[in-house]
Amino acid sequence: MRVWVWLLRFLWPYKGRLVLALGMSLLAALSSVGMLGTSGYLISKAALHPATILLLWVPVVGVRFFGLSRAAFRYLERLFSHDLTFRVLSRVRQDVFQRVEPVAIPLLQRFRTGDVFQRIVADVDTLQDLYIRGLAPPLTAGLTVLAMAGVLARWGWKLSIPFLACALVCGVAIPALAYGLGRRSGRGLPEGRSALTEEVLGILSGMAELLAYGRQDAAVRRFHQTQGRLTELEVRHGRVAAWMDGLFLWSMHASVWVVLWVAMGQVWQGRLDGVLLAALVLMVQASLETIAPLPGTLQNLDRALAAGRRLFDLTVDGVIKGSFTSETGEGAGVPGGSSTRAETPAETDRATREDATTRIGPPGVTVVAPSSMTAAVAEGRPQLNLHVHDLSVRYAPFGPWALRHVHLELGPGQHIAIVGESGAGKSTLLKAVLRLVRPASGAITIGGLDLYDVPESLLRRWITVVPQQTYLFNATLLDNLRLAREDATADEVKEAIRLAQLEETVARLPDGVHTQLGDLGMRLSGGERQRLALARALLTNAPIVLLDEPTSHLDAITEQAFMEQLLHALRHRSLLMVTHRLAGLERMDEILVLRHGTIVERGSHEALLRQRGWYHDMWTLHQAMVRM
Repeated sequence: MRVWVWLLRFLWPYKGRLVLALGMSLLAALSSVGMLGTSGYLISKAALHPATILLLWVPVVGVRFFGLSRAAFRYLERLFSHDLTFRVLSRVRQDVFQRVEPVAIPLLQRFRTGDVFQRIVADVDTLQDLYIRGLAPPLTAGLTVLAMAGVLARWGWKLSIPFLACALVCGVAIPALAYGLGRRSGRGLPEGRSALTEEVLGILSGMAELLAYGRQDAAVRRFHQTQGRLTELEVRHGRVAAWMDGLFLWSMHASVWVVLWVAMGQVWQGRLDGVLLAALVLMVQASLETIAPLPGTLQNLDRALAAGRRLFDLTVDGVIKGSFTSETGEGAGVPGGSSTRAETPAETDRATREDATTRIGPPGVTVVAPSSMTAAVAEGRPQLNLHVHDLSVRYAPFGPWALRHVHLELGPGQHIAIVGESGAGKSTLLKAVLRLVRPASGAITIGGLDLYDVPESLLRRWITVVPQQTYLFNATLLDNLRLAREDATADEVKEAIRLAQLEETVARLPDGVHTQLGDLGMRLSGGERQRLALARALLTNAPIVLLDEPTSHLDAITEQAFMEQLLHALRHRSLLMVTHRLAGLERMDEILVLRHGTIVERGSHEALLRQRGWYHDMWTLHQAMVRM
């Protein structure tokens, strides 16, 4: 029921269009019934050789009217129903993206990539069955059958009762049987399609590794096995659907013969004019044809409901579980409050314009924003101190802590490095600052404002990030750079390229900055892709820069030169850098050493060396590797 309510709420804003589409569908069905009825009457009347053609004038006009109106109403019904469906699907897609995008990282830890792709693409498309093939056919068929029963009742219940009984068999019993068999045969189809999508994405993403290790044949065999299982399910499901279609067609024709037999008895008894016999039988056949979509309707509804359930699990339950973790596992540790409802941009805009007496931040951490700060936020010119206070993060209720009681303060123009072994929580800290994961406790403030009180668009102008794995689009180098700032001038692009040490790379490309980089930027090496990501960050002019392993793809000599150039380029910006390589850290203002999610050492490069702790050991090992 929760899924039904969630799905129907997308339809409610368009209830007027829904009524209009259903009205056109009903009028088209009634026009079809009327056209066949008047045609049958016209043929029967003409067979009696009336004295004058004028006696056929009314049925001739009726056939013409119903024929034209049927085409017009059918066109309008298609127009209104598809317009309604596309509007609803557009609304669903927007809602899904708005819910999934802020918590994409936790969701991808719970769901496979192919499964998420299948849900937000194929499952959303499946929902069109709910509105076009799910709701409209039963309503149209039910109203048409009732109207036809009312027409037959004019000649007594001996005609209307058999008709209604046949309609119940064709419209209820057979669709229920088709639904039960189809549900059993179609069990596993969504999961099979998701598995196939996952196989395809895995092969395409890991093609280089599969070829390098000679495992491409095994991957193709797995793909064929998955495809074979899905094909088997689809064939079994299609066979059931074909049998049910045949059974329905036989039942519909049998129903017509039943009504014809009863009507013939009425004619013999003089209760029905013989000239009306063909008209009534054809009208019965036309009205029963409106029931034809019903065997597939329940299956369409079931598929749509299954798709809606998967989307609901992803966008409602998945978002809640991915967004809110706490000590008790109940999702109470939300910065700024305990509600699990995501704030809208309008609400966050109002939050940033609160007066000086407003407390922002989670319980226990009070940060008062002066009125000057409120004005600065509105103008996009805040003082950007980044403060992380007692931050704790974990990815699942009752799961292990990724971060525990972390404190740091990044002032304007200050450079801080976060070092530690793999799995220490370095990248999790960056995700928390970027609002990609929700803290279980603690707070992050920027410019004196709680991180979750800052509108998304404003936060992205204040903070830029250079990720460890850079995604490059299949476009030109210039287009990939201007992704950061579309209005960047040629001089600004050139300066960003120079600061990121990409000049030699651009010079050797056949078309310079206008060279197509290929899918995932395959024309560039790993280090060049990393430097292109840095050039993007330099173009944004964001006052706070986050770096995640910026030298992971560079050799030791290039790394040293790159770090010097990097720190010089960012000398006027605040820098928070995560790395496990220690080149250039002697120029950092502060270094934090993370171990098992907790800061075990902090201080300048010289101070940490004097402590002869974890950092001293890592530095000693680093120097030995450099000398090698």
